[in-house]
Amino acid sequence: MAGVDQGDPELGHPKTNRLIVRDPHRWWQRPCSCRAQQSIRDAAERFAGYLNLIRVDVFQQRPRLAVENEPCGRNRTLCACNRVHRGSQFDPYPTVPSSKRSTPGMTDPIVEDVIEPGLAVVFCGTALGAESARRRAYYAGPGNKFWPTLVAVGLTPRRLAPEEYPLVLRWGIGLTDLCKTRSGSDAEIGLGGFDPEGLRARIEAAAPRWLAFTSKHAAKNALGWSAVDYGVQEERFGGASVFVLPSPSGAASGYWDIGRWRELADLARR
Repeated sequence: MAGVDQGDPELGHPKTNRLIVRDPHRWWQRPCSCRAQQSIRDAAERFAGYLNLIRVDVFQQRPRLAVENEPCGRNRTLCACNRVHRGSQFDPYPTVPSSKRSTPGMTDPIVEDVIEPGLAVVFCGTALGAESARRRAYYAGPGNKFWPTLVAVGLTPRRLAPEEYPLVLRWGIGLTDLCKTRSGSDAEIGLGGFDPEGLRARIEAAAPRWLAFTSKHAAKNALGWSAVDYGVQEERFGGASVFVLPSPSGAASGYWDIGRWRELADLARR
């Protein structure tokens, strides 16, 4: 619906002869000389403008921004000039598969190894969980017992925060994972995500006395076995003696046994 702005002398609005394009579905744009309905139209237009200040992605429930100077179009993003812009080329909160979440690149480690020659023990898990990947720290998931267990068995003098993981080198401890480039559950990562040969190369280069797997699943995928028991293993890996521990993950609390961790700590201190 289109027309020419004739002004409204009663309200003090001058005639401008501007072409006005009205949306028939917007009832507040319909012409009316009623002073009350004019106020309603003004309020409705202001409210519609406020709604355009921020658009929220209904799938991610987070505000999204647009790139300046992009051509206008129909999308969910908005720039500072209150115009809706195309947002397909920029998304500050991209959605990625959980098995690749927080990964800087397909070949870059999410968190660097903490390994140097001459360590007493290197702990190896399968991969970082979602929370550990988000915080860029080992064993940072809710309910994970790794850090409190280290101090409980005497491997560290105090409880470390997950972000303090580089400090473990002071006490002859190393950290690594079977998968360094993906995060998530073991099922999400899949067998193709594990790199046992890469782990073997790192252990051979650093030559720690003990390699401690922090779950049976990590040990089976590294050793290539279909079954494994907790404790000391007969076979060595990369020249290091192998010990399999109960998982400290909160999701595996039903299998938790700190006694195996005490046993490893005694061996590591010899």
